[in-house]
Formats: sequence, structure tokens, C-alpha cells
Amino acid sequence: MKNKKENFINYLGAETRLFILECSVFIEQQVSDTLCHILDIDINHSKSFGFNSSSLNFSQKITLIQDVKGITQDDSNKIDLFMQIRNKFAHVQSINSFESFFNFSKNTKKIKTKLDSYYSNNSADKSENEEKKYKVDFLMLTIHIFKILYNIDIGHEYERGLKVGKEETKNDILNLLTLELNKTKEGNELLSKVYNQLKDKSNSD
Repeated sequence: MKNKKENFINYLGAETRLFILECSVFIEQQVSDTLCHILDIDINHSKSFGFNSSSLNFSQKITLIQDVKGITQDDSNKIDLFMQIRNKFAHVQSINSFESFFNFSKNTKKIKTKLDSYYSNNSADKSENEEKKYKVDFLMLTIHIFKILYNIDIGHEYERGLKVGKEETKNDILNLLTLELNKTKEGNELLSKVYNQLKDKSNSD
């Protein structure tokens, strides 16, 4: 992420639409990687997350991410904010700066207020022009969403580790119990009884 962040900072001096789209391409890739990881999908051979006409689009991937267990309402709101900005810059030709974006509609004016509320401590507020200030805000929003995706990924890995750990512990206990029971005649008889009961149950099913 460090190198990518440096690339984004370099793009701060570029035309605003290019900057927005660069951030968007990065986030879409991170969303695809995260979903493939938690769904155990090989992204290199995936029909849903590839680059074919039948693949999921960015908005569909975002909807899936927002359905993931554990994501907060605040996280979901920030993702929605990111998508609203991204979609306007990607699909409305007349929008090529934050000034034109904020003046586009009542809704985009509300987005300006939201950005101000989230990033009121942006160091660019006083030292940079307004266009640069909102590009920095969008960069901070991009980084925040990357952290959301990272936390989803790590959380899933943690849950998977717990599940594997519990299964391994259960198997260790069963193996030790079997080993101890085999040391006595009574234990051997008990194991045979349990085995036969399991066999009968399996046959009845």
C-alpha cells in the first residue's frame, strides 16, 4: 500500500478525473481480492471476478462487500460516499473537477458537506486551494476504504483460524482419548460399542 499511496500522492497534481479513476481502479481490485479470499475463489480463473462481459461490475462487488458480516454502518456509509463520487466522475462528462461535481445537483452539494464532516482536520484546508483540498479528502477516503477491506480480510482469516484450531483441538482430544481407552479391556469394549453404534447409525441413514 505504501508504494500505491505514493502513486496517488503523485496523481494529486493530475487532472481530477484521472485521480478519481486511479483511486477507483485500485479499490475495485482490492474489493475483488478480498471477496475472492473470503469465498476461496482463484481470482485468476474466476468468471465472477475476472474481466469478461459476464463478470460482476464494480457496484455489484461493492454490494457484496457491504453484506459481509461485521462491516459497520459508518464503514458502509463511507463506501457509499466513495461510489457516489466515483460514479459521477466516471459517467458524467461535464464533471471533471470537484467544483463542477459539487455544483451538479443538490445531492452532490450534500456530499461536499459529508466530506467536510469526515475530514475537517485535513491539513490541506488552509494551505491549499479547494480543488486540492477535496482531492486530498478523496485520497483519505480511499485509504480508509482500503483499511476496511484489510480488516474484513484479517477478520475472516482470524475466524478461519479459530475454526481450524477448534477442529484440530477436538481431533487431538479424540486421539488421546482413544489411545487411553485402548490401554484397558473395558476401554477397548467401550470403543467397540461406540464404533458399532456409529456404524448402525450410518447404515440406517
